[in-house]
Amino acid sequence: MASQMHVDALEPAAAIDEAREAVRLMPYLKSLNQLANNQAGGANLGSAMSFFGMESWARHMAQESYLPLWAGSHLFLADRYAGDFTRRSELLQGFLLDPAVFGAPNRYQPLVETPGHTAALSMRANRSDDLKLTEPVLTINGSAQLPTAVSYFGEFIDTRIRPGNTALSANARVATIALGVRPGWDRGFFLYANRLSADADIGDRNVTGLFQQVDGYNNRVDAGGNFKLDARSQFWFKAGAGDERSTVAEKVSIILPGLTLGRATDFVTKPRSSDAQLRFTHLTEGGREWTAGAEVARLRTTNALLQDASINFPGGTPLRNALDSTDRDRSVLAYIQLRQDLSPWTLEGSLGWAGYRKDRDFHIVIASPPGVADIHETFDRNRAHAAAGAVFRLQQGQLVRGACQAWTRPASAGTLAPVAVAGVPLDDRLVFAGGRQSRCHARMEWEASATTFLTASLDGQRIDNIASTLDGVLNTRADVTNLDRLRNRLLPLPPKPDALEDTPVFSRATVTSGAVSLEHIVTRNLAARFNYAYTDSRNTYDAFRGNHVPYLPRHTASMGATWTLAGRSYVSAQAVWRGLRFSDETNTAPIAPGWDAQVRAVVEFDQKRWTLEAYALNLLKKEASDVFGVIATYRF
Repeated sequence: MASQMHVDALEPAAAIDEAREAVRLMPYLKSLNQLANNQAGGANLGSAMSFFGMESWARHMAQESYLPLWAGSHLFLADRYAGDFTRRSELLQGFLLDPAVFGAPNRYQPLVETPGHTAALSMRANRSDDLKLTEPVLTINGSAQLPTAVSYFGEFIDTRIRPGNTALSANARVATIALGVRPGWDRGFFLYANRLSADADIGDRNVTGLFQQVDGYNNRVDAGGNFKLDARSQFWFKAGAGDERSTVAEKVSIILPGLTLGRATDFVTKPRSSDAQLRFTHLTEGGREWTAGAEVARLRTTNALLQDASINFPGGTPLRNALDSTDRDRSVLAYIQLRQDLSPWTLEGSLGWAGYRKDRDFHIVIASPPGVADIHETFDRNRAHAAAGAVFRLQQGQLVRGACQAWTRPASAGTLAPVAVAGVPLDDRLVFAGGRQSRCHARMEWEASATTFLTASLDGQRIDNIASTLDGVLNTRADVTNLDRLRNRLLPLPPKPDALEDTPVFSRATVTSGAVSLEHIVTRNLAARFNYAYTDSRNTYDAFRGNHVPYLPRHTASMGATWTLAGRSYVSAQAVWRGLRFSDETNTAPIAPGWDAQVRAVVEFDQKRWTLEAYALNLLKKEASDVFGVIATYRF
């Protein structure tokens, strides 16, 4: 509790002192259920390190204080992970464990749960040479002690992007609502719904070249809850469904004096998804944790493409080629996982079965010369779902952890299954749905003093994504529903040391890497950090054998600092150097070595009612224009 109060006061050094002492006393802890949380897991002992920008230390503290039946562990770890799948999974598990966090106050981190209602208005505005963005946001949330405890959350966003040097004009509207109900100590339920609608014009219709109009929506609803047999045994359950419709109207024009030639293409995609998941976790008196679960997910995507068979003159009736396709993805997972604390060891392992099947049907109509073709593809993958890991604590604040994992990414956007073994999370940044990953990871974590934290790690993995001879790597579309919107952000998140520039799209590869990090509290108001990673990646797909995996440079180094100032303000800066890398699997689009820097300054005033943030991104990055922006937030 003392650590939380110091974070609220922007006193990170004092908060870290309290957090380190709390970790030392963790073996004597009985329960954290009476300690209130917020949507970011602010009650977690790693919050102080995270605020100071020391992400490796924050992850270490969170893993060492990890409690599987406490929402604060899951909500906080969600922000420590760089991959979308692991982040969504931890968020989902946190909201499921404690639906009351939807109503957490939006100014101070609460120590105990209290009913009340809050709202926030914020305005984001940024600009670069390429684009200008404005984004007003309204957030409302609260809780009430009705005949049963109820909490709620709602957020409404209107995003507008206008062109600069880049011909892009876009509008997006996002509505997110959530409801949490806790009828008694032994059960809790949540409902989450999200709708995104967007439209965009890309290009200039009045000049020779390509012009696109994009329009669409995405809806998602999830519901779930937990049921406690007793203080040490819980059932978790969750079901969800989503649907999307996106259209692209594309035209290639050739504008001549007095004459315009063109070729039009119309594309419509309609994905529909659903999933159901169940998990049971039981803790014993002897430090043993049993978890078992089963999940099933479905994704059906229909696509329709119409394209002019040739360049057309004005007034003509063009012949059109047509392509209709249907993709059906089905995944199932059953698993059991055991964790045992045997001081100074923690042992953990899981075993299960994962199945993934993808069927694709194409119907092709060629206008000239007339022709019809039907094509079918099937990808069927069944394999063991297994992991084994261990943590050995050499002494207080010094440990070695390692794990090996065999994982098939399911068709769902997240999972109720544990996403980490022995504190080593799945690395989902390189794996798409249906893709298989075999990985081993070892890491040393050393709290060298009260002000210094060091890590060193080795990692090796093999990735096999689903790839078609017709259209390349499959299942690469990102899930646009965003559980992260269900959170009042009191302060911006620090950059993640293992975040990638963009999503690497590739078929198969082996990736070996080593990394070191140093985080140091220089003074009570200043912390500095340094990270270095060496990565060797090799494509093993026949067509691209020996190529590098996109966006994985051989050398990556970053340095950063966070400085707290008087008057409830702080400044955070980071600079990253990346060696030569490529943006495509063919390695024909190189990105030159260079720096990428960002700076953020935040000030709070009027008892945290007002927050003003100014930021600069893409500094020193040759291939992107600088971005400068501000966010003003008023909470009441």
